[in-house]
Amino acid sequence: MVFISDVIFSEVLKKYLELWDLNNKHNLCLRKYGKELANELKDKANTTINIGDVCLKWIITRKSLNGLNKKLKGTRCTRKGAYLWHAHKLRLECAATRITTEILGKDPNRKDEGPTTSAEAARREKKQRLKPAAHENESQEVQRADNLVDVDGQGENSRSIEAAEGQEVKILINIAALREVVGRYTSTQEEDILYGCAYDDTKEVRITEEYRTVLFFGIRSLLTSFDVLIIATAITRSNGAPNELDRCLSIAEETGLEVKAVVCDRSKPNPQTLPKFANGKYQRKRADGTIYAIQHLFDYIHLLYGIHDKMTNSNQYDLTSITKANAGKTGTSNYLKRRGAYLINTSAGSFKELMQLLTPATVANLDAAVKRRIIHERKEIRTYEATAALTELCAIMHRGKISSAEMKEQKAFLAEVKTHLKANFQTAEVTNPTLNTIDNFMEVMDGLLEAYPGITIHAYRVSQDLLENFFCKMAPGRKKKTRQVEDVIKLGTRVMKRQLEFWGGRSRTVGDYDLIEKLDYTTPAQAEDEFLLYGLNGVPFKVAAKRLTVNEKEYFRLLTGCGIA
Repeated sequence: MVFISDVIFSEVLKKYLELWDLNNKHNLCLRKYGKELANELKDKANTTINIGDVCLKWIITRKSLNGLNKKLKGTRCTRKGAYLWHAHKLRLECAATRITTEILGKDPNRKDEGPTTSAEAARREKKQRLKPAAHENESQEVQRADNLVDVDGQGENSRSIEAAEGQEVKILINIAALREVVGRYTSTQEEDILYGCAYDDTKEVRITEEYRTVLFFGIRSLLTSFDVLIIATAITRSNGAPNELDRCLSIAEETGLEVKAVVCDRSKPNPQTLPKFANGKYQRKRADGTIYAIQHLFDYIHLLYGIHDKMTNSNQYDLTSITKANAGKTGTSNYLKRRGAYLINTSAGSFKELMQLLTPATVANLDAAVKRRIIHERKEIRTYEATAALTELCAIMHRGKISSAEMKEQKAFLAEVKTHLKANFQTAEVTNPTLNTIDNFMEVMDGLLEAYPGITIHAYRVSQDLLENFFCKMAPGRKKKTRQVEDVIKLGTRVMKRQLEFWGGRSRTVGDYDLIEKLDYTTPAQAEDEFLLYGLNGVPFKVAAKRLTVNEKEYFRLLTGCGIA
């Protein structure tokens, strides 16, 4: 079933009087108006909706309203605020009473779920100090309030009265405010979607079919504390997405953040997505007219993998020397393995294995093997030197902590890496992007350290590879092609909490990749899983309500930026 927002469905339903009556059979009416209704809903919701989806939505809505009308009181939330006008038109007094009572927050049987905004919290606290006027008959009061509601939007007779403290007041419904409150009860997914494709194996010829998938993810706490990566976007079109860069930068500027770098791999669509970059820089103009520079970085893991691939396929290098070195230092290798190190003996077949290969343990074994002349041929020595250089680059950009005190020494190491790459790797397709990335990376770090002299930057979190792993693990199953935005934010919050535990020393996880692999990707019911908002200092806020509201979603987007893959 395609998700159809109650707010949209209710708005469109007003035009079809024949479908209002809950007692008439819906088959004939929907057969006559169903296609027209589905087309209008399709335009409103910006998704594919057929007659079957409309029929199912209407059956569920009819059943819910009829059920609400049988009992005046109930302990469960109705979640039918969008259909209050419908209940009034059809004179469903019990249903209208329950919906109105829930919206106004007067249901004594319903547990308080907490305010959605601080302003709402202040109003609610004030209302608790004010006792409303006593009425002889509660149902008469509800009916009196109902009579003030003009479904056609004639709001001139509806108004809100703000009384002084301690004064008894009568609450009259403000139509515009009511619609705003009702809108919070139903989350619209119009913007939280991304078009993609999936294989259809049911037919003789394999084809791709378009589907909608929510891929909304806060990544600020997953990456650096300085938002080096604000948004991650996967581009599948061969001509790129030229407008995507400005859209992402606008989100960051709306949040009050300044983007320092844009990271991508070397695939064909990316250069076409970044046409405004000249020599690795984009001079961006703010709303106030000032200019700031954004650096272009190629993802270092992809660069390292490209260089390692050249070594594997070249007759100038002998990667079996790594196997010899590890075999010659079995005691050292076992010592490191017992303490969580995962040593690759020969080569790396994936990004994860490459990061496990380029570790100080591998270089230490190679260094010992050279001194003991276990490896001594020119190819083996060249392999040792290249592995040491790539490990040094990885140590700074993947594992190292960059600070003002360490930056001078780290720059010297990066300069040595550049010298080695220029001398030994003549392939411009890999070498030039790596050299430019190192230069731009140092410029970004210099700018941050100049602005914040006392800070430490964890540069290993610039990579997009961890996010790619996370998104792949998070993807819904074959039969379920859509994952709700609440589920994705839960998983984002969950991985942030695991990151805090990991870097705080309270986790036995051996690394970021292992953390992504072992994360629990199941999502329980929303009310059972607490949603945590992270402040700028990385400390989670305390949220009164466990249900994720529209306002909290928007706050999450503005505070963290969003990641899409």
